[in-house]
Amino acid sequence: MLIQMNSNNLLVNVLRYIMIVIFIVSCSLNQKLNYQIENVNSIDPIVVSFEELNQFTEKYDSANIEIEGYFKANFEDVSVYKSKDDYNDGNKKSAIWVNFNKNLGLYENDGLDKLDGKMIKIRGFFNSRNKGHLNQYLGEIDDVYSVKGQK
Repeated sequence: MLIQMNSNNLLVNVLRYIMIVIFIVSCSLNQKLNYQIENVNSIDPIVVSFEELNQFTEKYDSANIEIEGYFKANFEDVSVYKSKDDYNDGNKKSAIWVNFNKNLGLYENDGLDKLDGKMIKIRGFFNSRNKGHLNQYLGEIDDVYSVKGQK
């Protein structure tokens, strides 16, 4: 009888441990990857590709745009890259420097780190005159008001 009680207690403890692990894993998988400033939904951005932006840089100057790419959050390299290869190689000519609106909330709770290496859709205002850190980038996307990351 004592052996049966000990095995039941062991089983209960193992099940508790498994439930705790499942809870912790589910919390870490449910990280926030979407950020948007409220009351901005009325702004319709121009959806643009890196190819279009590169070819018609002046045309999109000061335009409200949406672009998709791989986000990098490193020291002196906060940008969106055209492809995973460009991201891995650090090819800044195929990247846009990013300036987030502070109200977006990415600077708190490691928001930038959670997005690093992820494919994102980003919305903001393109600036063809400024080229980011050391003028190495295709341009800048300023006052970013929406970021949607993929897990």
